[in-house]
Order: sequence, then C-alpha cells, then structure tokens
Amino acid sequence: MTDAEPTLPLDLEREIFELAARQYPSSIPSFLRVCHRVHTWLESFLYHVLDLDDSELVNAIESRLEYEANEIAALRSRTQGSFLSRFLHWYSPPVVTPTVGKRTTFLKTTTRHIVCTTPDIFFNADTQWQTITRLLRLNPTLFELCVKRYSATVTTSPSGNRKQLPKEMRPTRLTLQFDRDNYGTVDLTKPLFSAVTHLTLLNTAVIDRTPESWAHWMLALPALPALTRLCVTFNIARAIIPHVLSACPRLQAIVAFWWRDPLPRYQREKVLKSPELAAKDALYNAALNKVNMEAFKRRMCSMPDVRVVLVGVPDFFDSWERGARSGNDMWTHVEDFIARKRRGEIDPTTYILDKGEPWV
Repeated sequence: MTDAEPTLPLDLEREIFELAARQYPSSIPSFLRVCHRVHTWLESFLYHVLDLDDSELVNAIESRLEYEANEIAALRSRTQGSFLSRFLHWYSPPVVTPTVGKRTTFLKTTTRHIVCTTPDIFFNADTQWQTITRLLRLNPTLFELCVKRYSATVTTSPSGNRKQLPKEMRPTRLTLQFDRDNYGTVDLTKPLFSAVTHLTLLNTAVIDRTPESWAHWMLALPALPALTRLCVTFNIARAIIPHVLSACPRLQAIVAFWWRDPLPRYQREKVLKSPELAAKDALYNAALNKVNMEAFKRRMCSMPDVRVVLVGVPDFFDSWERGARSGNDMWTHVEDFIARKRRGEIDPTTYILDKGEPWV
C-alpha cells in the first residue's frame, strides 16, 4: 500500500493563489508559469491595475490590439461578398463577424485602475500619448484613473498639439498631480469630473498660495454632483478647507496630504544602492511631515470636524499602486479612522492618521 500524493481541493488551491497574488502582486508573473489553470485564475490580477508609465507594457498591449484588429479586418474581407456568405444569408442566420477581439474585451472587463503620465516635450511623446489614450478609451467609465503631470494645456510638439485626456472619460475615482504652478489648468466643470466620487488633487508647488489663488476651486468643488471624498495636498488644504467644510456638507471625508516631490534621479540611484541612506531619508521625511501635520492639527482645533484626516507617506504613487492592487487603499484606512472617531473609540479631535510604513 502506498501513500497517495496529497492534493488540495481546487477551490482552496485557487483561493491560495489569489490571496498570494493580492499580497505579493510582483510575484504574479512567476505564479503564471506554474500551470495553465493558475494562469486562467490570475491573469486578471495582472491587468487589474495598469501602469502605463511602463513603456514595454504599453507597447506589448498595443501590439496585441493591432494584431486583433488586423485579424478581424481580414476575416471581414474574406466573408463579405463571398459565395458562402450569400448562401448563409438565404438559408441560415448571417455569420456574425466580431467587432472587437478577445484581448480587447478582456482589458475592458478586467482593468479597474490605470495610472499614466501626460507626456511633456520629449522624443516620441505624441505617439506614446496616442497609445495611452487608445487604452483609456477601451473603458471610459473606468473605476479609477490616476494621472501624473496633468495639464489640460500641455504642449508636446513644436506644432502646438495639446495632449488631453479622452473627452469621454468618466472615472469614479480620479487623481490628478500637476506640476508646480499649473494648478490653474484644472477645470472642475469639465465632464471628466461629472461621475467622480473620490477626487485627489496633488500640487507639487513649494510656495503656498493665498486663498484667492484657489477661488475657482472653492466655487467648483461644491458643484461636483457625485463628490463625497476629497484629498488635496497640504498647500491646497490650508487655503480651501475652511470653505469646503461649510460649502460641501455631502463630503464624508476630507484628506490633507503631505508628501514631497519624487527624488531626483541621481539621489534615487544613491538611495537604491544604500539601504542606510534610504532608511535615513525615510526617517527625515516622516519627521518633517509629522512636524507640519502637528501644526495643521493645532489649527484645526479652531474649526473641529471629524471628517478631516491628515495623512503623509513618502511616495504617493507607490502607496496608491499597492493599495489599488491589494484593495487596502488610503480611503479604506481613512473611512475606518473617521468611523472610529464617530463611535467615540478615539478622540474626535485626533486628525493624524499614522499607520506606519508601509501604511497601506
């Protein structure tokens, strides 16, 4: 008598792989090499969040979509006007030629979160942006869109072409990070914002603006029809929070976010090569954020509101992607924090959300 090889029920095996994929998304490509059924289970996890800053990924998806489009066009040309198509038209229902390929359908139904960058003036910027907007148009009602260096008036070529998001985009969650003083290009009356429930606006400008500089935002925010959660960088928060608290009673959470500009490339290379320098940099950043948040917290004592939460992490986009992949994003922690204040589990005047690193 020999012992049989131990096996797991298929449902349990799938659950284990999916749990591992959520916790360790970078390992998904390795999981996909295990066997065919694992590939079937986990491929959707791989494309659940698309980082369109990855040129290789963008080019690979674009090549596949072009291949499918050519296949469909070839199939249509072979069937239209042929004897077979005329015969089937008389004696049976017509042959239906697909309008989109399986890969296109897969991306439309699978992808829920996209992060991309509005290109500046650089080589091949126009072509790259055309590819990105084609991917965005696959699902205009995408759940979440995150755009780095957003500007509605960015010029990417000497001819003066302006690169904008597709006009049909209607995301539910939207994050816009715009460079320095380009905050004036954000027009909250555009249809892009019409379905947004969670809005994040990130300004990397070092110089704080007076409240008058944000007047158009303070007027537009209360008019957004679906908005219930707002996150803005601290320089914006200082100017608009007093107005937003009274003008936007439908808001359930208002986050003031502390971060700093991404490190210059030469510093990033040093940090990557030196764990000690990376740890020192992280501690310095956390301490600086904590000092600034404490000052803002004292200011909030004059206008207490349980909806206000102060948050800081070293790299917003790294935290955003980890949260999007795991389903444990910033808003999950923010809403739990506010709920605990409303239940009296923590002091209602506690505003700083500190979850440690990584906090999502």
